[in-house]
Amino acid sequence: MFAIRTLLLSAVLSTGAYAEGRPVTLQDLMAFKSIDQPVLSDNGAVAAFSAQPDRGDAVGVVRLTGGSKKLTVSGGTAPVLTPDGRYVAFWQPASLLEQLQAEQAKKKDKLKKALVVIDSQTGRQQRFEAVSRFALADKGGRLAVELEKAPSSDEKGAKKAKAEKILLLVNLENGQPHSLGKVADFAFKPGSDALLYAIDPKADGDKGELRLFTGQSELVQSRTGQLYRQLSFSKDGKLYAALRGNKSDDEQSRPYQVLVSQGGKLKELQTPEDGFYVSAPNELRFTLDDRRLFVGRKPLAAPDTRVTPDVHSQSDLTNIDKIVAGRTLEVWQGDDPRIKPQEKLSYKERQKHRYLGVFHLNNGRFVSLADKKVPDVAMGEQSGYLLGSSDIPYLKEVTWNGFYRDYYAVNLSTGEKQVIARHLGQAPSLSPQGHFAVFFDAGDVKIADIRKQKLANLSKGLPIGFGDEDNDYPAPAPGYGFGPWYSDGSAVLVYDKFDIWQMGVDGKAKQLTHKRADKLELRVVSPDSDRPEVKNGDKLLLTGYSDKDKYTGFFRLTLGQDGVSPLLVSPNTYQFVAKAKRSDTWLFTREAFSEFPDLWVDNGDFRAPRKLTEVNPVTKELAWGKPELVHWHNLDGTPLDGVLIKPAGYQPGKRYPVLVYYYRFMTDRLYRFNEFKVNHRPNFAYYTSNGYAMFLPDIRFDIGTPGKSSVSALVPGVQKLVDMGIADPKAIGLHGHSWSGYQTAYVVTQTNIFAAAAAGAPVSNMTSAYSGIRLGSGLSRQFQYETGQSRIGQSLFEAPELYIENSPLFYADRIHTPLLIEFGDKDDAVPWQQGIELYSALRRLNKPVVMLQYEGEPHHLKQYPNKLDYTIKMKAFFDHFLKGAPAPTWWSQGEPYRPAPKAKEEKNTPQKA
Repeated sequence: MFAIRTLLLSAVLSTGAYAEGRPVTLQDLMAFKSIDQPVLSDNGAVAAFSAQPDRGDAVGVVRLTGGSKKLTVSGGTAPVLTPDGRYVAFWQPASLLEQLQAEQAKKKDKLKKALVVIDSQTGRQQRFEAVSRFALADKGGRLAVELEKAPSSDEKGAKKAKAEKILLLVNLENGQPHSLGKVADFAFKPGSDALLYAIDPKADGDKGELRLFTGQSELVQSRTGQLYRQLSFSKDGKLYAALRGNKSDDEQSRPYQVLVSQGGKLKELQTPEDGFYVSAPNELRFTLDDRRLFVGRKPLAAPDTRVTPDVHSQSDLTNIDKIVAGRTLEVWQGDDPRIKPQEKLSYKERQKHRYLGVFHLNNGRFVSLADKKVPDVAMGEQSGYLLGSSDIPYLKEVTWNGFYRDYYAVNLSTGEKQVIARHLGQAPSLSPQGHFAVFFDAGDVKIADIRKQKLANLSKGLPIGFGDEDNDYPAPAPGYGFGPWYSDGSAVLVYDKFDIWQMGVDGKAKQLTHKRADKLELRVVSPDSDRPEVKNGDKLLLTGYSDKDKYTGFFRLTLGQDGVSPLLVSPNTYQFVAKAKRSDTWLFTREAFSEFPDLWVDNGDFRAPRKLTEVNPVTKELAWGKPELVHWHNLDGTPLDGVLIKPAGYQPGKRYPVLVYYYRFMTDRLYRFNEFKVNHRPNFAYYTSNGYAMFLPDIRFDIGTPGKSSVSALVPGVQKLVDMGIADPKAIGLHGHSWSGYQTAYVVTQTNIFAAAAAGAPVSNMTSAYSGIRLGSGLSRQFQYETGQSRIGQSLFEAPELYIENSPLFYADRIHTPLLIEFGDKDDAVPWQQGIELYSALRRLNKPVVMLQYEGEPHHLKQYPNKLDYTIKMKAFFDHFLKGAPAPTWWSQGEPYRPAPKAKEEKNTPQKA
């Protein structure tokens, strides 16, 4: 049994004794840094990332994993490493101050990004201004960097002239640049410093060129009036491909030919004339064995025969066709596959969609894999079949019934398709050769033998189910997912809630782990995305989450051997980040409530983990509070858990104000570091270091009564804290956003236990929200209520009483709790009019309410002034009602409307007459 109390590591891995510190301030939140886009070199010698404060400029960081050497790049973001880690490239955008000043002066389009390349051995930095794109060679220390050269000021019409882009090939050893001129596309050959690049014809009659630079520029091919695009190498660098098209053709519908290098020659591959054409941009991808090349195609567009509304003559003024052509109309037909807002929002993406095809390179034969019936086919390394899918039959149904697809096996040799399964909410997993597919269906694990066209139930007769045991939605329970396949295609790893099973294509199943009694949820870490398959004898890294004790650790499973071994287990959360491709170097994070998830490094045995970074040393100065698990039962007797975070300096016997924050399941945050950011959520440490206790309860829902389920969980949970002698029963606040914003609005209609409540983006009236539009996706919200998060389980027409019973609006007269409502008036998930409905009702009833309407904001606040303002107001609101602080004037008196202040123009900005 691997209970957390028996597996604590040595002092080097312990979280340390609780110590007091100073309270967290807003300035702490703004200055606190996150680790963004961490990367590890192929040899494991160098790690790089961007340390990004919540408010301010990032710092690029380079660390040598074998020592303490640290290098930094001011403003560095999005690092890219050479395989040996010698060189690290960081984007360097304009500083935040420069961005804000440029925005005020309406010159933001003038800002350009720089590129900084740092030598991890010497620390030497080379900076390039106004960079549009770049590439680092795997070897040889070469950098290809495209610079934007602004037109000279003495050019005629300079204001309208476009910046010229010049590609430099830079020797990073000595900094010597070599100009290749204006280049349309470029790519380095993997494992070398050879650069393939394309030059467009400068004028009619000139030739476009495809060239290779290996110390000097060599012409590969040239054609009059031709463009070369989408230069792509195979993984091993032995082959490359390109697209070639006529410059004179329309850019949006230009057909391209596919070129492939084979046997030292560039060959043109032919696609059939079947109503599709090869377009750019595109993704040309070779399989790892260099036997196939994938390419996307688009359907030929029908000519646009619409009449233009342009008026050129007197007769055009009464031309009916031209007048009507200027109409602004969208026709909503009852059988439309997509309702108009969804159709409109998805239009550009659908126009970009490419139908996958494949070239078999041994004979140049092309096979069309995707078509208009099965438009989506996933690229893969399989040699027999690929996985295709279509949501076309369910485009109308998605409005009320959720998201489903039909899945197909697509023959790589013929393009023929056969059904694997219909109406699935989760994608099947395809075997390495593409001969078998496994999928979840109503809690069972099923397998399709594609060649024999047979279907079998792999989980039949097994003692447990494989559907989500915590599913509380009015929809079939999803499965827990699949792990990797065995490389020979003989079996696949399958997860139940806790354990890992080996399920063979022959129908035999074997349980590889046995942790259900310990409530330890085990999952495989697959670090190699190119070769995720496994075989007997492989030592697999597992993550294990204790559903009982709430920690996450690393474990080892050796395929073919019994037992699971603990590697790193402590009262923390561990998360895998990266593994070096060519060494046994692993990068991971470790965190706890008061421990920021810094980067750690070790080999695959995890016997000597070493902390690699200390991104936020300020954490040692701060007061944190202390989290612990709390257990209680809801009003129906169901056992529930929650996280209580005692305030910093907690004194037993003293009662404290409590802020409740929740959504659904929250106890996995017991050993998680709460994100230090200014946003729409309360930062836990900001409150616990300033005299509050925080309570994060789990909520379990019953279908048809989500509101009452929240009350059933929250009220006895809060009473538990009162009975423990921690909570001041007159000073308990409730905060929720979105789904928990709805819960908050509903809960205060049913109980007066809360002294104050803040509801962000709440649904208040399910009857009016039911057929509203989610502006972010264009979908009707019906599916959310019938089968989704709202869990009603029936339509408004089948059970109108449930929609009324679960709507806070209809019980607004029962609300006595002071309520703060927050909404962005461009909310793309919940119609902000839902806030108006609740506000208007409470205003009519003379109830204590304030609604904060943030202009131009979506579901989650994006503009920093608004995020900071809400954070300040949220704290002042709870300080008043839970700690007796004076009422803020915006609460007690409101604020009169005033137009937003206009940005001042810079002195050198020309004034309008």
